[in-house]
Amino acid sequence: MSDPVSSRPERFASQADPAVLEDLRARLRATRWPDTPADAGWSLGTDLAPPPRASAFGSLTHYVTHADPRNFQPANITFDLLPALEKKIRDRKERHRLQCELALQHFDEWLERTGPVPAARQPSAGPLRAWPAR
Repeated sequence: MSDPVSSRPERFASQADPAVLEDLRARLRATRWPDTPADAGWSLGTDLAPPPRASAFGSLTHYVTHADPRNFQPANITFDLLPALEKKIRDRKERHRLQCELALQHFDEWLERTGPVPAARQPSAGPLRAWPAR
């Protein structure tokens, strides 16, 4: 007995009326989108400035938005995604420590530029901000 559910993928075919789609396109072209008020801060969302590339958040954002879609592979954060330090450091632990310090510095500066996060949007527990002493 054959399986009633096909395991082969089927091509998606839009069922929308072409006249309806053209009307939608015309309406979008005619829409006047509002300008973002200067210094709106968190009252209307957040600053559109991306997180700093030196931080884990910024490096993942950069990777997702700049990767070649033909061979994109989802990834967790690794030190390889962070930008290289200006000075080449062979000791891996020392290099990672410096990358973390630089990331925290850049991320703190970015947070200062975006303004304080309202209490309703703050996470319940913040990230560990201290590097263990050697």
